Amino acid sequence: MPTRRTFQFKMLNAETGQPMASKWCTVLKNADEYVDGAHTDAEGIGTFTVLNYDSTATYQVEIGNRSNNFVKPGLFDITGIKNSIPVIKVSPSKTSTDFTCGEVLYGGYHPLEPYSITDLPKSIQAKTKSLLINRVGLTYYKNLVLNGGQILDLKKFYDRNPKAKENGWIPPAYSLCFMVWDSVANKNLYSFSLKLNQQGKLIGIVELPDIKHTPAKAKIISQEQAKNIAKKENFGDADARMQYSTTEGSILWKLERMDPGPADSTAISTLLINAHSGKIISKTKVNKIVMY
Repeated sequence: MPTRRTFQFKMLNAETGQPMASKWCTVLKNADEYVDGAHTDAEGIGTFTVLNYDSTATYQVEIGNRSNNFVKPGLFDITGIKNSIPVIKVSPSKTSTDFTCGEVLYGGYHPLEPYSITDLPKSIQAKTKSLLINRVGLTYYKNLVLNGGQILDLKKFYDRNPKAKENGWIPPAYSLCFMVWDSVANKNLYSFSLKLNQQGKLIGIVELPDIKHTPAKAKIISQEQAKNIAKKENFGDADARMQYSTTEGSILWKLERMDPGPADSTAISTLLINAHSGKIISKTKVNKIVMY
């Protein structure tokens, strides 16, 4: 019979020793299997449930600098839960960043998350740096900060998902989430995901302009600046997101607005703005039947 048990851990500020309240984290088994989510209370206590407790397994708390956690990310061992309430000491951070690129959920398997580029194998570190420096140059490369991602052990994944192997699916071994970080304003200017196979070969493209040869594209305007440009085009109150355009070889701001259209349709207006120059790329409007 499966053994369902509930455990607790205590999270303290590594600098002050005070409880760290309202911190979101993930509990893992053997560092690669999802167990539960936890949220610390006012006393820094996190409570979680293990549906099938295994006394021979190891257990960890993974915490990221997201969801307004304002902490330095890390993986902390709490295997001692079976005997007492483990205490983990987490260092605070002055800034917090949200998820900057999507994650893939793998059945029965939780990939490792890199917290810095040094968490990657040295050969993958070298190939990652080479790819990015060749694209943006050494100076701009220093603005690129790894903000998590996924390191996939293909053998473990296939062992737990044999049908994936039978179907010939080969997911990226490294999905690396980067930010273009403004160290003066302490904010993220743009996010992109870099995908590599086991040997470190690029899958897809580097979603960054060729800044090494077109340095003017090092500038990235803010969402506020993009919306001010949109207002001049009578294009206010629109959702805005960034995307990389292979056609333009540039990062774009895509602003989209939905208004009532003829009959039962919705009028979808789209404005594309070059995020480096502020130039209007296109302005379109189409009527569609949108299903909710």
